[in-house]
Amino acid sequence: MTDRDKTGELAEMARLLRFMLENMPVDFWARDSQGRCFLQSRVSRELWGNLSGGLGSENVPSQTSAQWQANNQRVLRGEVVQEEVQLVTADGQRRDFFNIVAPILEGGSVQGCFGINLDVTERKQAEAALRASEVKYRRLLEHMPDFVVVVDRDAKILFANRPAAGASVPALVGSSGFDHIVPEHRAACRAAFQRAFASGEVQSVELLDVYGTWFRSRVVPLADGEAEAKAMISSSDITQRKCAEAATQEKQRLLQQALEVYEQHQQLAAYEIHDGVAQPLAGALMNLDASLRLLDAQRLDAARDGLAKTRQLMQDTIRQARRLMNGLRPPVLDELGILPAIDQLVYEHQSAGIVAVQYTQSVRFTRLASPLETALFRIIQEGLANAERHSRSGTVRLALVQQGDRVRVEVEDWGVGFDPARVEQGRFGLKGIRERAQLFGGSATIQSAPGRGTRITVELPLVVAVPRSAWDAT
Repeated sequence: MTDRDKTGELAEMARLLRFMLENMPVDFWARDSQGRCFLQSRVSRELWGNLSGGLGSENVPSQTSAQWQANNQRVLRGEVVQEEVQLVTADGQRRDFFNIVAPILEGGSVQGCFGINLDVTERKQAEAALRASEVKYRRLLEHMPDFVVVVDRDAKILFANRPAAGASVPALVGSSGFDHIVPEHRAACRAAFQRAFASGEVQSVELLDVYGTWFRSRVVPLADGEAEAKAMISSSDITQRKCAEAATQEKQRLLQQALEVYEQHQQLAAYEIHDGVAQPLAGALMNLDASLRLLDAQRLDAARDGLAKTRQLMQDTIRQARRLMNGLRPPVLDELGILPAIDQLVYEHQSAGIVAVQYTQSVRFTRLASPLETALFRIIQEGLANAERHSRSGTVRLALVQQGDRVRVEVEDWGVGFDPARVEQGRFGLKGIRERAQLFGGSATIQSAPGRGTRITVELPLVVAVPRSAWDAT
């Protein structure tokens, strides 16, 4: 190759180098062993001014100059510097750079250094904004009333904004979300979960977790551009609402049950009136007709006997009617309520002088639903009557206690007792006590043993009386 050719090649290389320096979109520079700049790209000149032939300290802020000098000294000792630095440009802007500075080696010795500054200001700002956003939204999630988890397609929990009622955040993360749901609700939850991923639409489901909390959960598919599909599940605590619904349903059930019992009592009353009143009255009417015919025939003695029989039949019917009225529902129960009716019942037993009744009550109600009052009265009536007839005990204890939404009756004696498993049919009225308790969704327990007395305990759900004004309003 001739000298002319070499000169041309060098000129072409110089031209290409100038082209690169003017068009490369990075800050590129080179310095000699004394720190003087002998090569600088266009972007470098825009950031720091023209540094050719100088050290640069006279053109840039002192912070930047100090950073350059520190890096150059390291590189001139043979190091390669790669780090993020914050520099102040010639026009006073504070910007972030990824700085790469390497030595220029010739014959094993350092003849200078060259470097590249990549402007990462926007990336750093984006990262800072992302961190701030993460902190903000994490705090928002941690303090929002809903329980929020992020799960993958397999329902593995990746994030939880707070502990569950029975599990810490570390215990939740990594576990399957379905493991925290009661088994009977898992199928419905799994179906909603799969629909959310398949359709991309929000799905809602109500569930009970294994820690006893009811939730209304919304499964929200997350389209975040990642290959791994995720979903956010936001759950609102609806335990109070579900408990209120359950309580309302229970009250409705009890009221319905009370109405059914009332209808049964009405039917029984109709049968007893027919057999105990209507038929004797019909017989009395027949005797009266026969007596009138005897009078017409001037058979006075026979007519007198017939009228006497009619009178006796009418008296018996009146007594039977009064017995039925008192037996079906004592007037005091309608007029004053269950508490005065029990007081009267206790007084009647005390007056009979057979047993002494120790009666205590601790209740907050005054009136109950009519069928419940009747059931309570009948249970106490049966219990006292059994103790009076069969126990041979001189004292009977009667207690009426309200416990929350239930009422408990206790009738106890210290008499001869019996074996509850060998009760003669029709004795003590135990069957009637149990059936009345069961009809109202309650329970009856009879504890007894020969020679050890008897204790009857009945618990019933409370159904308070509906004020008449409420019925009138409808």
